[in-house]
Amino acid sequence: MNTILTCFVVMLIGYSCYAMVVIRSVSNPRLTKIARTTCSHCFLISVVINTVQEPLVYGPYFNAPVIGVEDAGPVYYQNEKQVNMISWIIKKKSKYDPRFCTILPRMYSQAREPQVYYEWVGQPKGPVYMVDGQPVQKPSFGQNLSFMFRYQLGHMYFRYFMWNFLRTSE
Repeated sequence: MNTILTCFVVMLIGYSCYAMVVIRSVSNPRLTKIARTTCSHCFLISVVINTVQEPLVYGPYFNAPVIGVEDAGPVYYQNEKQVNMISWIIKKKSKYDPRFCTILPRMYSQAREPQVYYEWVGQPKGPVYMVDGQPVQKPSFGQNLSFMFRYQLGHMYFRYFMWNFLRTSE
């Protein structure tokens, strides 16, 4: 009887984590961007979050030319006209020139201006390739690692790590 009660309490604690998402969303906090009031909304958010593709191990540099576009599969979203219906679209995925791909691509975002990367590592020092009749210089792998250590770890990670932990010791 003790074992059954313990198992029940552990399962109740485990599943209560999922209930907290809906309970907090009903209270409508300012940080909620998508209403998560039903199970279908929770499923929708988990699918959308898991479809974001960040090149963690292998991917293109920020100045890699696109050589094609292919289907990446369906993306689910809530239909705004019919509230209880979840629709889907086919997400497109860009295919990049393999000469501009590397392992651990830290400078990959084409949404940022290239000037942001140049401020941290300088002008690209890698090989120059002809793309559509124009020379495009690829960043070197050393610049890629320099950006990772100086900006991502040094400026973003350690700064907030120190801010969170050293300020509490005062």
